[in-house]
Amino acid sequence: MSVAEPGKSFRYASITIAGSVLGAFLGYLIGFALFESVGRPILELTGLGEAFGDVVLSYRGNAILVLFLAGFTPIPFTLFTIAAGFDQTLSLGTLALGCLIGRSVRFSLLGGLLYVFGEPVRAFLDRHLERLSIAVVGFSILAFIGFHLFS
Repeated sequence: MSVAEPGKSFRYASITIAGSVLGAFLGYLIGFALFESVGRPILELTGLGEAFGDVVLSYRGNAILVLFLAGFTPIPFTLFTIAAGFDQTLSLGTLALGCLIGRSVRFSLLGGLLYVFGEPVRAFLDRHLERLSIAVVGFSILAFIGFHLFS
């Protein structure tokens, strides 16, 4: 849609951010109240069951950073939202903040790139999004480690 109407890229990004945050609340609810009946089947159906425990454990270190990075990975964000609600691994406020930051950065960057460059960026992202996502996550981790080492 942003390629067809670049002038509306930021509007579309805002709608996508709002939808993603609302979807995160639904994932949290599934993890919190409906894990056995809905959450576990979703994770098994999508092949994410094995990664679930790792995500729950990763939240203990730095939940906001994990949610921020999750917004850029090719791993479905649903995994992170269900894990947040499971046994109230995260507070709803922490989920909302992390999701809002991570998804805002991701979708605003995409909206901005599509606004400025249009179709050529879309074609580039179609080919290289997974590698770019991994690069962003890797750079963020290195920056986080560097910040903690030198502060």
